[in-house]
Amino acid sequence: IFTVITSIAIIMVYLAYLLVTVPMLQKRLAGEWQPSAEHFSLGQWGMLVNVLAVVYGAGMAFNLAWPRKDIYNFVAPFHWYLQYGAYLYIGIIAGAGGLYYYFVQRHKTGILPEHAAEPALSAPAHGGP
Repeated sequence: IFTVITSIAIIMVYLAYLLVTVPMLQKRLAGEWQPSAEHFSLGQWGMLVNVLAVVYGAGMAFNLAWPRKDIYNFVAPFHWYLQYGAYLYIGIIAGAGGLYYYFVQRHKTGILPEHAAEPALSAPAHGGP
């Protein structure tokens, strides 16, 4: 069980990594990525590094989640849910989060009152000095 839990934790780190690198790659491919001149940039190597980052992150997440009896349940009694623990846990969490968003949170979109910009002060309405 310890191996399953630690693998799930590592897989979720890689999924979080993909939640950054995949949208960045999408922006690059669409031509919308504009690196800031004030910050570090990889220049022409940025696209290649971004593609490699996505391939590496997806490959590692898939490799760790691969249901292998030799790693996740190598002694009897053999339980199918230990081998498929990563898919089960991540699927249940994603499903529960999707349902929560659909039924509860999607109706609560907008700007919180305490985060709203203050209305601009209008100029005085009188006609002269």
